[in-house]
Amino acid sequence: MTTATVAHEFTIATHNGKITVTNPAGDHRTFQIKTQKADAKFAPGERIVGLLIGQDNQNDFQSFGFVKDDGRVVVWSKYRGTQFERLAKMLTNAESEAERFGLEFLWSATCRRCNRELTTPESIKSGIGPTCAEKE
Repeated sequence: MTTATVAHEFTIATHNGKITVTNPAGDHRTFQIKTQKADAKFAPGERIVGLLIGQDNQNDFQSFGFVKDDGRVVVWSKYRGTQFERLAKMLTNAESEAERFGLEFLWSATCRRCNRELTTPESIKSGIGPTCAEKE
């Protein structure tokens, strides 16, 4: 597990995977960044960012933009003027946003017991999911 409250430990320019961002109030958002396959019908080879919008932390992501090589998140035109622009700014400017709002960036991790992916801040920090924690 890697925790980053400062952007030099976190770089969206190269990271593929899931990132959970927490604020001091305990709220969090989970993002997924993935590179499209070279033969994909939509945006082959492009890196796409999505927001977790459901309970399934493997499949319930709403894609909303591209991650460029310089680390900028470019929101797709149909999502401009929505919350996705604010979230894109937060990801693009991770260091200043972390300092300004007390945000913490957590890389996704897997449960040390069952190897399922963890996306909630408490589980990422402890290294174990809630179901497995009940069994210990």
